[in-house]
Formats: sequence, structure tokens, C-alpha cells
Amino acid sequence: MRLSIVEAARECPSRIALCANGTRYTFAELSASTQQRMREFAAILPKGLAGSSVAMVGLNDLDTTVSLFALWELEIPVLLIHPRAPLAERTRFLEVFQPAAFVNGREMSGLGSFAQDIPDGTACLILTSGTTGPPKAAMLSHAAFVASAEASATRLQWKEDDRWLASLSIAHVGGLSIITRCLLARSCVVLHPRFAENEFVRAVEEERVTQVSLVPTMLERVLERYPRWRAPGHLRFALIGGGPANPDLPRRAGRRGIRTLLSYGLTECCSQVCTQPLDRSDDDPTCGEPLDGFQVDIRDSEIRAKGPAMMTGYYPNDGTSAFDTDGWFGTGDAGIFERGRRLRVLGRLDDVIVTGGENVHPSEVEAILLTCPNVREACVFGHQDPIWGQIVCAALRLIPGAGVDPEHVKTTCARYLCPSRMPRKFCILDHIPLNRNGKHNRVETARVATPLLQDL
Repeated sequence: MRLSIVEAARECPSRIALCANGTRYTFAELSASTQQRMREFAAILPKGLAGSSVAMVGLNDLDTTVSLFALWELEIPVLLIHPRAPLAERTRFLEVFQPAAFVNGREMSGLGSFAQDIPDGTACLILTSGTTGPPKAAMLSHAAFVASAEASATRLQWKEDDRWLASLSIAHVGGLSIITRCLLARSCVVLHPRFAENEFVRAVEEERVTQVSLVPTMLERVLERYPRWRAPGHLRFALIGGGPANPDLPRRAGRRGIRTLLSYGLTECCSQVCTQPLDRSDDDPTCGEPLDGFQVDIRDSEIRAKGPAMMTGYYPNDGTSAFDTDGWFGTGDAGIFERGRRLRVLGRLDDVIVTGGENVHPSEVEAILLTCPNVREACVFGHQDPIWGQIVCAALRLIPGAGVDPEHVKTTCARYLCPSRMPRKFCILDHIPLNRNGKHNRVETARVATPLLQDL
């Protein structure tokens, strides 16, 4: 089995596959549009594309979904780029990954020379790093998406009339997996271009959405904006992932008719690894047990995983393997097992900041801050926030006797960083603490800087 809208249309042509902008499309209609898009690609793509990719802006819209399906039918891997990525970042990705073409909505263009070393069977390349370190992407195969969807369907007890709301960006594996799961289950995706509280409520009620995927921030915003709204009975659950949730969120959501299922996953594992069962209790802080076929282990506090939905590897390949000799992948997350084999995630082992479901590497932000006038040193750290999980904060050391214009700092960051990577607060320090290796001590810096933080 593979990701194929054409095969799905043969099995259930008249079934509704997609709802977008108030219009419903059957599998047969999407298949016909996909085959037309395949002909359009054939007109611009060079011959002999084996091992190459096509880069595409991951918009949550009909055109992008059809292009995605078309490229899968053509067996061409898709490199997905976040819609909010600045132009400089997009340009860098194209230089590093050397795709054969670039797609943005209905716009398509060939790019001339292209790399040809991506393994057969690859469906997508999902970016996992930011703007300053070498960009890399997890190569996820058709087989991995199938295995992930089957394991998820077993845990979540899919039904034939299920409808999944997709408001997470399909440039991330959490949003893309909604598309792949529904395609493989021959069920309906309700596609939203972006998350908005009012559209969420409307879709759940009017489109009879049965499942939603949210980061904790999204659900918090819905509960805050609509304090008297109660979810209708056909909403079976809200799958929560992408960062730590407030411990009382499941209970507060439950009082409003929303059953939350905490989950743990990552790009390299094709989304879900562990998910709570449907009969979970509100006081369970874990992410549940591993999905069928997955193995999860903890060594030296680090969560490790392996299973049939793992990535093939990273691209570009630097010659090293992301897996150990026994096939285990080290996630970089810290965790423990509770209540048997239920996984509780404690946070990152490294310095990654998780804000609103987005991973932010401090070095990315520091490199931009250091381009601001009078900034001599910058140390970026995460600060706990009840809405975002964490927010990005920065401690700056200036040239002696100089000042800094906060508006200029904000403008500079906005030019090069996605909104999720923007520092929310900052402070000025005379000295940024260092560790014994001469590197910034983020823990000590956060302790010293937190009382001095001001909005940026």
C-alpha cells in the first residue's frame, strides 16, 4: 500500500475526501485534478528525475494538496518548506537541497541542475533544523507513512465517518500526517489554511469534525476565547502534541466536552510514537504507551525509539547514521516510564526551546541578534509560559557605554526569523555567565536574566 489518491478513488470514488473553503471534493474529483496536475508537472520537469526532489511551500490549501498527490503519483519526493519561512531561508534551502523544481500554490518553475541521491520510495523530506546550522531533512518513505497511519488508526479506533480537521501546517509532520492518515483510511480531511479560534469552532460544529490535532497553545486559545462554548458530541477527541501541556488542560477541556489525548512524536518517527488510549484519565500526565509496532526505550535519560515508521535517514547525508547498531534512534528528549510502559516526557536534553509546538534552536536566534548594532554577546533561552509552553528570551551584552534600540532588534529579527523564533522578551547584562568550557551557561543566564526581562 502506498500514498495514492488514484488508488483511493478506485475504491471509493463518491466518498468525500476533502473539505476546503466551504467546498467538498470526492476522491474521484481529487484524483481527476491530480492527474491534470501530473500533466502540468510533466511539461516543466526535466526527464530522468530519479533520486531528485521537488520543493514546495507547505500551504494548507487545495492546490498544494493536489500538487502533493500528483508528485506522489509520479514517485517524486517532496521537500516541504514552511509558508512563513523568510525569503533568505527559502533560498538557502534551495541551495542546499538542490530540488528539480519549486512549487508555491499554482506557481511552478524548474530550477535547472538538481541533486539525484534520494532513495527510491521516499515520499517527503521534512526539515528538522533552522536557519544557521546546516539545514537537514528527515527522509520519510511511503512505507513509513503507511505504518504510522495503521498504528495510529489502531490506537485511535478509526471509524468510517471520521473527519479530521487539519489546521496544523502540512510543512510539519504533525499536519502532513493528517493528510496521509485520511488518504490511507479513505476518510475526510477538513482543511484550514491556518488556525483561528472562530474557524475551529465553526468547523467542529458545521463540518461535523470528529478529530482534531492541536498543540497545547491552540486549545488554550479556544478555551480562553470561547469560555461558554461546549464541543458537540460528535467530536471524539483532540490529539495534543508538539510540546508540554499545562497539567490541568485535560481536565479543563474535558469540562467543555473535549477529550484530549496527549501524544509524543517527532519528525524522524513520522509523527506519533506514543499516544494515550481513548479511555485515559484526566490525571494521567503521560503520553501513553508506544503505538503498535514501535519500541521505546530510555537510556541515560534519553528517549530512544525504533519501528516501521522511522525515517530512512537525514538528507543531505554526511556519511554518518542517525541510528545505532541495533537500530535505535536517540531523540534528544528526556523521559521516564510511569504506570507500566507509559511514557512521560520531561523535556529536551539539549537547549532546544519548544514554543507553541515549534522547535527553536538558540543558536539560530543568537546569530541574528549578533548582527544588531552594539550587541557584543547574545544568549538565548526558554522561559516557561502558561500559553506557549515556553517563550524565546534573550540576554544581551552590549559594547561598553553603548545602548540598543529594541525596535531595531525586533525589525532585524523579523527580517530573518519566522514569528515562532522571534524573541518575546530580553534584558541587558554586564556579563553573561560561562561554563567551564567557556561556553554560555544557559541555565545560569536564565536564572540571572529572568527578573530583568522586559517585552521586546
